[in-house]
Amino acid sequence: MMKMRLKTHQLVLLGILVALILACGAAYAYMFMRTGAQSTEFTPAAVSCEVTDATNIVVKNTGNVDAYIRVRLVTYWVDDSENVAAIDSPNLVIAPANEWIAGEDNTYYYSSPVEPANPLNPDVGMTLNLLSSPLSLNTENGCRQVVDVFAEAIQANPEKAAKDSWKVIISNSKITGVSAGTP
Repeated sequence: MMKMRLKTHQLVLLGILVALILACGAAYAYMFMRTGAQSTEFTPAAVSCEVTDATNIVVKNTGNVDAYIRVRLVTYWVDDSENVAAIDSPNLVIAPANEWIAGEDNTYYYSSPVEPANPLNPDVGMTLNLLSSPLSLNTENGCRQVVDVFAEAIQANPEKAAKDSWKVIISNSKITGVSAGTP
């Protein structure tokens, strides 16, 4: 009978030992368990634009974030050989149309943020015309007037970016005015 008791005692000890090994293995597995590699996709903001219609002056947001748009019009004279003439630049007189606001030195600001262009929806991502009618350019002393359109975009969020960089006044997410001495 002693032998049988020893075997029962050994079986109990063996059961306890197995339970301890399993508990330690589970604790070890839990503590050192590793998850698979986590992938976080990050797309940096890209702010860019392009003039799509130089006749009426329409600008497309080619970036990937909402942006405020401004254009600067530079006018000068060229002769028949396309050389810049050495006479004073002509003045431009423009009454901005639609949502455009006049700044200083032939700079115009589109008042609303423009969302990124969407190839599936061509009506999205562009400003309205700056001009209500095409510019009438002059000729003088054998030279003709030329207007170059330079477009710029700046991220719409945070609004502080446009306020600080362009010195504009923004109210309810719209440019409502331009401070004197804008860059």
